[in-house]
Amino acid sequence: ILCTVAVYGEEFAENQSGIESSIKSTGRVFSCKSDRFYWTKDFNQKGFLNKDISISNLPLHDKENHSLGIIIPYRNRTEHLSRLMIKLIPFLEMQQVAYHFFIVNQTDLYGFNRGSLINIGVRAALQFGCDYICIQDVDTIPIHPIISYKYPKNSDIYHQTPGNMHPVYNFLKQYFGGNFVMSIPTYFRLNGFANSYYNWGGEDDSFRKRVKLHMVNDRSFRV
Repeated sequence: ILCTVAVYGEEFAENQSGIESSIKSTGRVFSCKSDRFYWTKDFNQKGFLNKDISISNLPLHDKENHSLGIIIPYRNRTEHLSRLMIKLIPFLEMQQVAYHFFIVNQTDLYGFNRGSLINIGVRAALQFGCDYICIQDVDTIPIHPIISYKYPKNSDIYHQTPGNMHPVYNFLKQYFGGNFVMSIPTYFRLNGFANSYYNWGGEDDSFRKRVKLHMVNDRSFRV
């Protein structure tokens, strides 16, 4: 796939005009087949880090001043994005979270590939000094104050939208999609999302399998 990555810091809260044209024109174009932004291994393969990335060089868990990268996979959802920003920015400020938005806009004509867009967004967040991420669906707006965007100190992955809380999929007890918060090293250890799922669905089930496999191999891993 091809996409652009639009990056906004906390100053974005003061000026959200022209958001659609800004997303389409901001930043360079990335491809999932480029060496730098490509997850080379899938779920059933071992080893996942490209030569330019090392777990030991990633931001540490004990960092005092955490920086959140909010990854929003996106295509042609201007109204949803505007509504999300209006609600989410005050939510982040209330929780005193330092953040950057990474709006990853798919620009080709292929089916929507959420997994690849998230993978690319995480790499971009790493370049901007973020040490943890939130995978944020553009049509899921936080309302209840119990939902946290802070660094997850009590678990490896914090699932913001489990089945019993999701506004649409609350009937699915095993639902493992929507929004997640985790450190970037955790994301790399899980090998991110699969790049092979186009259109809607599948990538979240694949991610759940990766998490379950990791929990089998590391019993201290918590969700």
